[in-house]
Order: sequence, then structure tokens, then C-alpha cells
Amino acid sequence: MKQRPPNFIVHYSRGEPFRSITSTAPHQLHDVLNRLDEQSSWGLNRFADPRYVEQRFEVERLMRARFVAMGGAPVLSAPIYFFLGRNKRFEEHPLNIGYAIDLVHLHRNSISFSYGDTMLSFNVENRKVAGEKYQNPLCDRLFMLDELEYLFSNDLSSSQSPLAVEAQLWVSPTNEIVRKLER
Repeated sequence: MKQRPPNFIVHYSRGEPFRSITSTAPHQLHDVLNRLDEQSSWGLNRFADPRYVEQRFEVERLMRARFVAMGGAPVLSAPIYFFLGRNKRFEEHPLNIGYAIDLVHLHRNSISFSYGDTMLSFNVENRKVAGEKYQNPLCDRLFMLDELEYLFSNDLSSSQSPLAVEAQLWVSPTNEIVRKLER
């Protein structure tokens, strides 16, 4: 049975929401990385790889170029990351706070989507070691808001455990459209 896409996106944060490490000014990056801890950030082990931040910048340059070529109009140089719908794994940790935005509040040219984590999908080296799931041709694409039906028409629900759909918001959300998720 074909699965319908959720009609909202969720950003999870432990600190200040709607931030990405790549939105940090280059001269402040080292200090910000040194201040991160389990209370303010998740996935700290990714920063143990000295190539992570460089790879993240490269993936975001690639995504931004693709997004613009598809008609996107990014305001931000680095996207704010969300999931399409809720993410059970992220909600298991008591420090993670979810912030939701209904898709109806977003313009087509302000948001893109990927099947799976873009750090695994859009970096050749990471994709090779990410496993069989990331060999899916859907993982190598960026999707616009009006292409979600196409993405879900590939019957993602038939997979034993489909990858999460990541959303990249290329504008800062206004307080009027954000709602804090209840647990």
C-alpha cells in the first residue's frame, strides 16, 4: 500500500533551535565546536572525524547548487535540517526538543528533501560505507516540495525499515509557523 507523506517537518534540537554548525562564522567555528556537549548537541562523535565539517560544507555546496538549478531560492547559505514527520529515534532522548512546521506554511522554493541523510547520500566516500540502503537511486536526488508524492510513490513503506526523509529549509522560520512538539 502506498504511503502518504507527512504534511509537516520536525527540527530536533538540544540547544538553540534552527542552527547548523555550518552557519557558524569561520573564525568562530573552533570555539563553537569546543563548547559542544551532550546537553547542547546530539551526535558529538561525528565531530571526532577531522574531515566531517569539511565534508558537511562540501555536501551543502552541492545541495545548494542542485536546489538553485531546480528553481529553489535559498536565503540561507547553510540549510536548517528537519525530518519529514516525526523521528522516533530522535524523540527517545529526553533532551531532544522537537519543533514542527506544517508544509502549508512553506513556499516550494524554500525547502528541499532527500531520501536519507545527505551526509551519507551526497558524499561519495560516505555513501560507499553507508550500506545497501544508500545504494538506492532515490538517495542521490534532491526533491522539491511538489515532488514528495513522487518520492512516496516509490512505496517506501514496502521496505523493512525505510530511510528517513530529510528536509532542508533554506530560510529562517518565523515564530508564527513553528510549534513545539509535545511528547
